[in-house]
Amino acid sequence: MIDIYHYNAQTGEFVSPGVAHEDPLLPGQHPLPAHSTAVQPPAAQEGRTSVWNGVEWQSVEDHRGASGWLPDGTPHTVTVLGPLPEGWSDTAPEPSEEEALEAALAAIEARYTAKAAVLRERMEIVLLVNGSIELANRAALAAEWQATQDARDAEILGLLGGM
Repeated sequence: MIDIYHYNAQTGEFVSPGVAHEDPLLPGQHPLPAHSTAVQPPAAQEGRTSVWNGVEWQSVEDHRGASGWLPDGTPHTVTVLGPLPEGWSDTAPEPSEEEALEAALAAIEARYTAKAAVLRERMEIVLLVNGSIELANRAALAAEWQATQDARDAEILGLLGGM
């Protein structure tokens, strides 16, 4: 028996050790199974893997599964052996001013849309219970509605004014 080392047929990556048995018809011969070699790979290293190139083992960077961003801001997950793509970043790119403004405006709209829904629901409850909105209730709800709209508008103007 001799020690052998199996590698992946597509990537050449070291898979596992094994043994090759003597050929019973050819004494002293130890035929190797497909995708294996008798050359021992180097010791394992953090963040690297051994790849058989047909002649020798090469130590290759292994970032598979890493998630990050490409230079154009596109999110990317590494799926192949080798170095990280040129310009790789582990942190998300800063949004442009336009993207930041859009996100802030969307957050404001979502908050005030939720408040407006609560006010509408309260008005509907008052109508169902009383059959009509008493003048005092109507004025209070209208004032609250207007205050909500004014606060929303002020927040938007504050956001736009700060740019």
